[in-house]
Amino acid sequence: MRTELVTADPDMSVMTLERRLAEHRIGGAPVISKFGEIVGVVSKSDVVNSFGDEMSSSGPETRGRKVSEIMNTDVVTVQAFELVESVAALMLEKKIHCVVVYDEAEMVGIATSFDMLRVVVALAEAT
Repeated sequence: MRTELVTADPDMSVMTLERRLAEHRIGGAPVISKFGEIVGVVSKSDVVNSFGDEMSSSGPETRGRKVSEIMNTDVVTVQAFELVESVAALMLEKKIHCVVVYDEAEMVGIATSFDMLRVVVALAEAT
């Protein structure tokens, strides 16, 4: 789980989002409103899926698009105390690549499918 939260703004351009994700070497981010509320989650997959064969946000159709147009508003959250196995099963069931992690009412991180793979590798190396 990443605890250094990199967030996106719903009015941010997709081009800016793509640069931010690349700069921080992350695959997704929670989308936070100007009131500090989580309103969605957006990932590299959302960028790619929203533009079909166009793999970059630099194309003419994408220049004016906003994060709010491509983000997933069905935010899946988990509590920090939940077992990794439960979180991984939830991600598989919902067919998602990330969940937002809370410690009670405070957002503390984001867990991704890569985080789940890291756990599998660490367990395999430990045996």
